[in-house]
Amino acid sequence: MVRYLSSDFISSEDRHYAISHMNLFEDLDSMYVQIFQKIRKSAPDKRSWATVQKLFEWVAFAGRPLTATELRMALSLAIGKPTKSSRFLAKNLNTFQKIISRISGALVEFGQDKTARFIHLSVLEFLIDSLTSDRPEKDRLRISPASTHCSIAMNCLSYLVHDIPRGPLCGLSPSRPSTRDLISKYPLLLFSAQFWTHHGYLGLEKRGNETKDTLQQQSNLLSMITQFFLDSISVTVWTEASWTFKFEPSLGRLIDHAPIVFDLNDTRAFDELMRDPDTQLPQLRQALDLLATGWYVDYTVKRILENKEVYRNTFEIPSEAIAVLLRRMVHSKNPRSFPFPVSLSDDLRQVAILSYLVRIRLPTGIMDQPSKEFTAQELVFTSLEQALDNSQYVPRAQEHLWPIWEPESPDHWYDIKFSSNACYMILLCGPGRPGNIDYFYAEWSLAIYQDQSSWNNAPNFQVVDQFKTNISGHALSRPVVFHPSEPLIAISRLGVTSIRLFAKSREPFSRLIRSSKLY
Repeated sequence: MVRYLSSDFISSEDRHYAISHMNLFEDLDSMYVQIFQKIRKSAPDKRSWATVQKLFEWVAFAGRPLTATELRMALSLAIGKPTKSSRFLAKNLNTFQKIISRISGALVEFGQDKTARFIHLSVLEFLIDSLTSDRPEKDRLRISPASTHCSIAMNCLSYLVHDIPRGPLCGLSPSRPSTRDLISKYPLLLFSAQFWTHHGYLGLEKRGNETKDTLQQQSNLLSMITQFFLDSISVTVWTEASWTFKFEPSLGRLIDHAPIVFDLNDTRAFDELMRDPDTQLPQLRQALDLLATGWYVDYTVKRILENKEVYRNTFEIPSEAIAVLLRRMVHSKNPRSFPFPVSLSDDLRQVAILSYLVRIRLPTGIMDQPSKEFTAQELVFTSLEQALDNSQYVPRAQEHLWPIWEPESPDHWYDIKFSSNACYMILLCGPGRPGNIDYFYAEWSLAIYQDQSSWNNAPNFQVVDQFKTNISGHALSRPVVFHPSEPLIAISRLGVTSIRLFAKSREPFSRLIRSSKLY
């Protein structure tokens, strides 16, 4: 606010009015209305007003605050085209920051950490409230969260496809480039690679009040995502960039918008059964038993650049596991659409599918002699009543009581994450996916498994720790992160990140915390 009052954007009369009315919360809106009226007058043409709109969208809804270098690149992007330096608002960052202050009416500033932010939280609240305001259209920005997230996701995808060279990030150099060099050369690469799926998920999320423009944006985003995954080189660029910056190239929650859809051949018969399933259990059980058979997983390894298949295997999922899933589906809020949980280890050699873990055996010379062998293990979840105190860990496997996918409620959410070396995996069970406001203060049950087999044998994952905790609603697809080498996890909780040692380590705990970097 002090920076706003001292800016060149406002006159001495405006400054006096702002100071005299600052103590009245309801007068903040009046002040912002006047500021946006002046912004509108300073940006009379369509292109300059679009730049203002884009600036406020990125600052308001970007997955994290952008640096001046990142924001300058973001405002210069044109979806579907390479970025030209002539589109930059300024050649140097000092001039760029002054321009941002001017075109935003001094409502956007750069903090001590060099990232862009609003001068006060009430600016964001004002922008969101403007969607339902009865003020004249010309006096306000219309920033729709859903449309903005779609726009940011498309800008990120466009940057990955059109602004990053279609080849190795190191170019012709034999050495791997440093992350500092990559960020300097491609300012928006880190943000685009890490957050396009985050914004894609939020943009495609159905809220029930989508406008015609929002629906069009969602359609455009879906088309762009489809084209992105059909372009093997662009996918390779994203994958390489992700691993270079030391994070997993995961679709995260975006895959929630592509659920498996359940449908019987005779939809009228199914609808009749679902009207009152409790009174028609024999017929419903017969229908579910029929649907539970014939489910297969196709595991294929391809070389993306050559689009060449080098390994393929198909195996059937036991009908018992599918039956559990279908029973959950019938009693859930939306029986025609349901998640199908699948997780893969970093090396893609272990796959968790429902209540089964499958280990693929691939020899070193996969191109010469691809193996068709695989082994499997049924995973179990110990009784919640046997969960130990948070300060302890389980020294040996506990009694197996029920399969992990047998829920307390049909709509409960489950997920499995592997450690980077695939020696451990963690199971998260809760009333719903973290990030849903309905479950913000709920508890999740977590069980950590350790593989007690040798690599060439069948997997033997046993529970070594089990506990309950709350998880931050902002954790999204990474509520729990494994340490890269030690039996240590970081948990994103409400207002704090907890670090938990879940098994014995060769190093003292205090030394681990001081010397180790968590990814």
